[in-house]
Amino acid sequence: IFVDRPGYGASSKQTIGSIIDQGDIIRQAINKKIAEQIIVAWHSYGWPIALYLASQYPRQIKEAILLAAPIDPKNEKVWSISYFIDTGLWKLLFPRLIRASNEEKLAHPEALEKLIPLYKNIRVPITARFGDIDRVVPSEPNAVFAKEYIPSRYLDLKMRNGVWHADWITMPHLMENY
Repeated sequence: IFVDRPGYGASSKQTIGSIIDQGDIIRQAINKKIAEQIIVAWHSYGWPIALYLASQYPRQIKEAILLAAPIDPKNEKVWSISYFIDTGLWKLLFPRLIRASNEEKLAHPEALEKLIPLYKNIRVPITARFGDIDRVVPSEPNAVFAKEYIPSRYLDLKMRNGVWHADWITMPHLMENY
């Protein structure tokens, strides 16, 4: 199944900044559609949601494949324009997709902090990939963070040279033999 997260596409118009709340909503969708274990594959903001699902629902999640992940709350980038977009009339002038993304971005550091104690519960394989030239998600500190908090016996983490944030989506062959 493809998940339409709250605030995007045809789903609820209300953005939900909480990773835990989004994970629980997605779990409900999984429960309605799928009886067996599944593999979740997510990019960017989906990473922490997938880690939450893996930490809380290992009977449903067989494996998590995660690309370009912002999971370190201390290295979460919030751009100056994000605060500007979130004010008064400007907030109304931007399309819903931009507003949803921005609202999540502003809530993200605090939401990531809440996940840290849950990572020790992960008991499913986590395939994690970063690109070494990603300027959206600082790869090195997030990879170090993943190695520190995700149980090492479940973590398969690799850095790919010459890859930036969107390359994982636009060039899916990057996952071949990786």
